[in-house]
Amino acid sequence: MKLFYNLFKSPRLANELKQRVIELEKENRRLQDETESLWDMLDEIKKSEQEAFIYYNSLNTESVGEA
Repeated sequence: MKLFYNLFKSPRLANELKQRVIELEKENRRLQDETESLWDMLDEIKKSEQEAFIYYNSLNTESVGEA
């Protein structure tokens, strides 16, 4: 515990650590945004694949008769 007390006793070190925390928080937000964007892209890809599958199946079905 004394070690932590001595570490934070130095104002310069405390400021450096605060700055690093701020940088890490910004990086964390950026990565969260990127992750959310990637999940959105994945959802769009899955939807497109489903639509393509339905379209492909509709092309391969034969009509039973004329309406």
